Amino acid sequence: MYTGVTSVTSDESIIGFLLCNQRTKETHFYSIAGATEYSAQGSAQSKVQQMNYQATFPLLLNIAEQPTYFMALKGADGLVKMYAMVNVQQYQIVATGSTLAECEVNYRTALADNKLIDNDQAEVVPSDQQEISGVLAEIRSAVMDGNSYYFLRLEGADTFYAVSAAKNPLAVILNVGDRVRVTYTAGSEGSILTAGSVTAEGKTAESVLPPAQTDASEPDGTQAEQTPATAAQAPV
Repeated sequence: MYTGVTSVTSDESIIGFLLCNQRTKETHFYSIAGATEYSAQGSAQSKVQQMNYQATFPLLLNIAEQPTYFMALKGADGLVKMYAMVNVQQYQIVATGSTLAECEVNYRTALADNKLIDNDQAEVVPSDQQEISGVLAEIRSAVMDGNSYYFLRLEGADTFYAVSAAKNPLAVILNVGDRVRVTYTAGSEGSILTAGSVTAEGKTAESVLPPAQTDASEPDGTQAEQTPATAAQAPV
């Protein structure tokens, strides 16, 4: 059992955690400055704001020696749709996944991208996942149930890997000739397999997502004119 401890003067961040062994009643305080559980929930929900998912109250985990909030993301029907991990000390580092394994892989990748862990610590393929790497030979796209999917085929292979753009925004900017790494469920067979995640050399998902909207003002206090953002063009 654990609880976050806030400062006497502020409840907006934590100064550490109290962990209690419910069997022995032994209690320890760990000094770790970071975000509160509620801030972490907000970060996770913002990551998938287009889905309107609600985050459950987080659990505290140790992922790659990084204190991490872990939570489920539920839809309006109350069912778990995705999972999220948020770094305690840098709560802008958020990763999601449709499975626990995919969520951890994406989170470790985010930690490596932010120089919190080495790249070799990020390259973890869960036991229920297989991984394949290669050069993209063909990309097709389709909209199914209102969601965009990209179908990736590697050089020398006939199998297509279906990638959800909502869960893997990086898919939007992939091009034929890119070197990619795709994970998919072990034991899957067929001409089209569902991919859990996709990464590409020299590209990150952050380059796809639009920047947060902020109110800009001129020096005299008047509101600056906003220029509408243009939508990213999907590969043909």
